[in-house]
Amino acid sequence: MQSSVSNRKTINIAIAACSNYSTPGNYWTDDQWLMEQLLQFENVQVQIIDWKDTNVDLLKFDSIFVSTVWDYIHDPDAFLEFLNNCEIDSNKRLINDYQILSKGVLKSDYMVGLIDHFGCSDDEHGYMTPTLFYVKDDSIINPFEDALQKFHDMYDWDGDLVIKPVTSCDGNNTFTYKRESNTNIDDQNAEELFLNILNSPTANGVIIQQYIHGIDDHGEYSLVYFNHELSHTVQKPVGFKAGTHAAKRQVIEPRDLPPNMKAFGEKIIEYLEQMHNCILTRTRVDLFCGASGPVICEIEFVEPSTNIHYVDIVSTDMRKNIINNYATVILNRTKELISVREN
Repeated sequence: MQSSVSNRKTINIAIAACSNYSTPGNYWTDDQWLMEQLLQFENVQVQIIDWKDTNVDLLKFDSIFVSTVWDYIHDPDAFLEFLNNCEIDSNKRLINDYQILSKGVLKSDYMVGLIDHFGCSDDEHGYMTPTLFYVKDDSIINPFEDALQKFHDMYDWDGDLVIKPVTSCDGNNTFTYKRESNTNIDDQNAEELFLNILNSPTANGVIIQQYIHGIDDHGEYSLVYFNHELSHTVQKPVGFKAGTHAAKRQVIEPRDLPPNMKAFGEKIIEYLEQMHNCILTRTRVDLFCGASGPVICEIEFVEPSTNIHYVDIVSTDMRKNIINNYATVILNRTKELISVREN
């Protein structure tokens, strides 16, 4: 049967956001730009919706692009139910695909595969940050000491650590436990923060990772991909701290990325799509510089900030080109989903 997408009167697209950014006049900047660009295309209607609003008829949309849903961390079970309800009629309409979105709610679900595939040993071509997943066990008398010992046994590492929830976004409840320099957070505070995460009903456990000291020399790199292609890169420079007047994020050219970082990002995208049998339409890969090569910090494919507003500071024309590509990718994926349903 020949596809009827081109003959349709209207294509309906939803952009799912959190409550704070789902009302007119209060949309997140990148969502606003994306919506405006999508509306430039012929016969396209776009609505920014609150993913928690159960009055929204999700099945009327041809695609539902999961975007700025940053508050899902407060009720991850409700968010998973939302994802299920988007395709409760057995028709695929989620962007990214359901199977990868659902894996991103619990970071451990996708990180385990990255550890198995890329390893946690220093490698010039790239590797995963040494990581331990720790869940609550009431039989353990001192969970903090137990977790530190387990990390030591796995990686022979007694240096600085990063500790954060399994379900989190935007660095919420993430802290650095600097045991080597004895700064930032002392043992007592570190244990208290660890236990707060462990006992949280929505954190789903604790992630402990080796602190990669390359961040002190090079910062952190965010590579944004639209449909497998690297769109733009943003660096959190040395000294960056969100919400302060410290060093600000800055746009950098892909050619200026550290050695092997661009190639490693492409390998990560390829691996995730093959491993989870999914289509990744929009993804952000966060990387550090290790001793020999790039190191995975996290992969954001549920609700990554695309950082396009930082591009606008550098070049309005560059931002417009990125938004146009962004919208085209979303529209093309929507048409693919429609074709699957109608053929």
